[in-house]
Amino acid sequence: MSELVTEAAAAEPEGTVGVAAADREDAQARIAAYEGPLETEEPRVERVAFVPHVRTDDLIEAEEILARLGDPSLVLLDARAPERWRGDVEPLDPVAGRIPGARNAFFEEPLPPGAAEPPEIVAYCGSGVTAAVVAQRLVLAGRDDVRLYPGSFSEWCRNPSNPIERGDPT
Repeated sequence: MSELVTEAAAAEPEGTVGVAAADREDAQARIAAYEGPLETEEPRVERVAFVPHVRTDDLIEAEEILARLGDPSLVLLDARAPERWRGDVEPLDPVAGRIPGARNAFFEEPLPPGAAEPPEIVAYCGSGVTAAVVAQRLVLAGRDDVRLYPGSFSEWCRNPSNPIERGDPT
């Protein structure tokens, strides 16, 4: 193994010697974190007709969230990194922070304890993309009623009348 690393490192341009090893370590960590089955054989899949179904129960808009702030039956899960959730930094949006009352459920981490228990759950992030990871984990945890706020914090923070919370509530 060390021979392969040495050969690979010798082939890399000067100043990039550790990059291949770091990429391998990152890939190994991501594989170790994967919770599904790992298979080496190519799966056999039968063709079936795809029939789309329009869903009307899987999204929530800012107006409903605003009207229900403080409603204990509705729990918001913010899929962004903890430092963005706290409002310590905000590299993308014009305002830092979170929707008031939102709990952090960083998409690169396992779901926080009790995340699948509230009566109603909404996942959001910065733009609605990584919230889908949290929503999928909730589905795998047995919740088929999770809703996504597609506008997410990027939409929320651009309305000056929407409240924004910062800091660690604990």
